[in-house]
Amino acid sequence: MTEKIGEMPLLDHLEELRTRLIRVLAFLGLLLLLCFIFNEPLTRWLLVPLGEVQLIFTRPEEPFLAALKVAFGAALTFTLPLLLREALLFALPGLSRKERKYFIPLTFFSFPLFLGGALFAYSFLLPMGLRFLIGFGIPEIKPMLSIGNYVDFAFLMLIATGLAFQLPPVLFFLAALGLVGPVKLRKWRKYALLISFVAGGVLTPSTDVFTQSLLAGALYCLYELSLLVILLARK
Repeated sequence: MTEKIGEMPLLDHLEELRTRLIRVLAFLGLLLLLCFIFNEPLTRWLLVPLGEVQLIFTRPEEPFLAALKVAFGAALTFTLPLLLREALLFALPGLSRKERKYFIPLTFFSFPLFLGGALFAYSFLLPMGLRFLIGFGIPEIKPMLSIGNYVDFAFLMLIATGLAFQLPPVLFFLAALGLVGPVKLRKWRKYALLISFVAGGVLTPSTDVFTQSLLAGALYCLYELSLLVILLARK
């Protein structure tokens, strides 16, 4: 097989991809083991937004599975920088100078933005949403949350908000492909503001206007930040 990708033969390219994947998976496996060993402090950290609410479990295996989910979530989060680094090093030889100008910053800022979004959800959206949902209803109904359901709910909030904070890298990537530019982004400001509030309503579990506006404001600020970064990159 003599087909080439860039300056590297296809077989060598595939071998490099295999090596990088093995490296990432080995690192993920090691971190998963460590995070599972120390799952108790990780789980306690995840439970902080609950406040005084007590959790139960309804199946014998539920605490074990919840601990495994927490360990895997933490291990995957800590593995993301290595995954992005390996993806960048794998892709760089095939990129032009102009493409590298966009791709390197995109990769560099992706993880901090995801982490920032997850911490934003952990610090504000999750506790506010839980207070609303738990307090909803009549006083005679007492909350009995299971550890498994709470971990799933918390991870959904953290991941969804972390992905929403990927707006700048996504717009930066579209700008690199020539699909959007500063002129279009300026014209789309009013739509971006509307979509930010819609996303704030969808991603926040409460009907509290303040909580929804908090997320909407953060998303719109990220949109304006994306526009600024694209303008600076084109200079």
